[in-house]
Amino acid sequence: MTSAYDPANPLADASPCPHCGAFARIVKSDELRFACGVCGAPRIPAQELSGRELEPLKAAQAARRSRFLWRFGGLFASAVGAAGVLMTLLLALILGWGGAAFGFALALPFIVLAIVALARVGGKSTQISEALKEAWKSAARDVVMRAEHGITPAHLAKVLPLSEAGAESLLTEISVEDAFQSRITDEGKIVVMPAGGTSLRIDAAAQGAGRTIPEQPADPLEARFAELEQSMAEEEEQAKRHQKNQS
Repeated sequence: MTSAYDPANPLADASPCPHCGAFARIVKSDELRFACGVCGAPRIPAQELSGRELEPLKAAQAARRSRFLWRFGGLFASAVGAAGVLMTLLLALILGWGGAAFGFALALPFIVLAIVALARVGGKSTQISEALKEAWKSAARDVVMRAEHGITPAHLAKVLPLSEAGAESLLTEISVEDAFQSRITDEGKIVVMPAGGTSLRIDAAAQGAGRTIPEQPADPLEARFAELEQSMAEEEEQAKRHQKNQS
């Protein structure tokens, strides 16, 4: 979680950035939600995550770099293309339509490049949004897998710096996955928990390495009851067979 900037302690709440390696604070970002205070790459201000969120975060950063290059190229091509159109008009006035065709032929490649760059910028923006969505879904999965009794949107919003509506949207999306099960409270709020009551413990030493350690079922009595039920079923089946043989 981020906190107010303290001039006396500028590195408060700072942590290593997985993108640039700098020991930096996480700051709010209009597009990325949260970003590294040094390199501006997207980050998620939460502790004890599995590390699976790093791949989509890096994909979002790569898309940001590519978008910057396409945006710069588009601006350059637009400027040259606009100059070419003006030159075409001047040549048309001086040399007639023959000169105008020559000027248009020179400006056409830059006009096409500007159009392509505009489309690529839009595509890269979509890639950034989708990658960030996957990263935050991964973080939400990690939080849910540590909670054997389930997570509500209000709880998730406290662990991850999200609005309750945003947390509810994340929980709704991951609730349909096989690893989770969900229920609706009397207040109409969704509660998501690991399927089968099995939780995952995030290895603190492996934080950021994408490794998780499976734990045993939360209630060991469940396994004993299952064994007892199986034994009783087998005895009942044997009794039925014995009675059938006697008859």
